[in-house]
Amino acid sequence: MGRGRNAIIISAVILAFIAGTIVASPQVIAANPILSAIEGIVTGNSGKLDAILALDHDSDGVPDVDDNCPFTSNADQADIDVDGIGDVCDDSDGDGVFDSDDICQGFDDTLDADGDGVPDDCDLCEGNDASGDTDEDGVCDDIDVCPLNPDDIC
Repeated sequence: MGRGRNAIIISAVILAFIAGTIVASPQVIAANPILSAIEGIVTGNSGKLDAILALDHDSDGVPDVDDNCPFTSNADQADIDVDGIGDVCDDSDGDGVFDSDDICQGFDDTLDADGDGVPDDCDLCEGNDASGDTDEDGVCDDIDVCPLNPDDIC
């Protein structure tokens, strides 16, 4: 699935290069392996195409043109939701955290008002969740005045 999408992108860049809508100096082309390979295709020196097709930025053994997550290693290419993006690169809740690292799936992991490392929407209690909430009053034991009594009567 990745090869089709990436091949289309490469083809579009080649066409733009041929049409002259991508203009780059010889120094820029020489410094960029992708532009260099495209320039080689356009000028008939397409031996560089093999090099671009063999690129594997994440070193997972899957060439970038076939890789559903080309910059994060995922040799198994797992894609449970079949969206063409590898599971390790999916961010289904849009919080900027890949699902594989998401602490609070479906909520914004970047919001943590009490600084305990647990996103607000998944907090057990206000305070450090690791300390627990013995009296189940929503206030963690580390800051609870009376951690054994939900009415805060000690």
